[in-house]
Amino acid sequence: DDLDIEWEWDLRDAGGLPVGARVTYSWLLSGAGRTFETQTQTVVFEDPRFDWQTIQSDHTRIQWYAGDQAFARDLLGTADAGIEKLAASTGVMPNELVHVRIYETSEAMRETVLFSPEWAGGIAFPTHNLVAMGINEYNLSWGRDAMVHEMAHVVIVQATFRCGSSLPAWLDEGLAVYNEGDAASMFNSALNDAVENDKAFSVRGLAGAFPSSEDGAVLAYAQSRSLVAHLIDTHGASHMNALLERFTELGTIDRALTEVYGFDSDGLEAEWRASVGLPAREEGNSIEREPL
Repeated sequence: DDLDIEWEWDLRDAGGLPVGARVTYSWLLSGAGRTFETQTQTVVFEDPRFDWQTIQSDHTRIQWYAGDQAFARDLLGTADAGIEKLAASTGVMPNELVHVRIYETSEAMRETVLFSPEWAGGIAFPTHNLVAMGINEYNLSWGRDAMVHEMAHVVIVQATFRCGSSLPAWLDEGLAVYNEGDAASMFNSALNDAVENDKAFSVRGLAGAFPSSEDGAVLAYAQSRSLVAHLIDTHGASHMNALLERFTELGTIDRALTEVYGFDSDGLEAEWRASVGLPAREEGNSIEREPL
């Protein structure tokens, strides 16, 4: 007998899917003491509004609809260069193809993402090996940095995925910002001001969600980059690679730090503070992250 069945997935409850996400499903039927599972099928969550073009390298697949081939090749080269730079500083490489969707504007991109921040110009979806961005010929300079940043998030998660745990935000975001290159002037300014006034965050305070305020977020990114730069520049890329590997195996940053560097988060903070000329932490003299 033929069966006509359907199931509705309310993405408002699930948090949405990025364009390009692959959904694998099957039906499990039971009754009269028997169970039958259909063959697995896959559908791709698409955006049919645009005529997508595709360009691909060994590690990156870019789909775009606005701009010429030179525009796409520029971004593909930028993505691959960012991957090579990340490998040099961390030892990690992609283990799956990273898919990138380039929208002409940030607004067009945000229309496809439920609950996306109004300011977002690029978003990484590491669990789907996807990046979505709003880049055009007029913001290409920004787009190159953003591409390197978001690609780093995906590759890092590929290398460190462990069910039930995730990297602390200071390490994940710090690596992504560090991979962009020299620190932006606003980051330098924020960090210098925090050091001058002894108002830096604690390392543990940067483990979770960053502050929602603009000033707090800028400092959080700046300090995270500085922490990562300290670890790589002082102890070397091989230690950073070992840290990521041990985190994947152990599931906690303190145990991973201790095994690789000989200190935990508090020890990292003490070493970093000394490196930027700050005195040892005094009880109560810190800024913690804002509560969720």
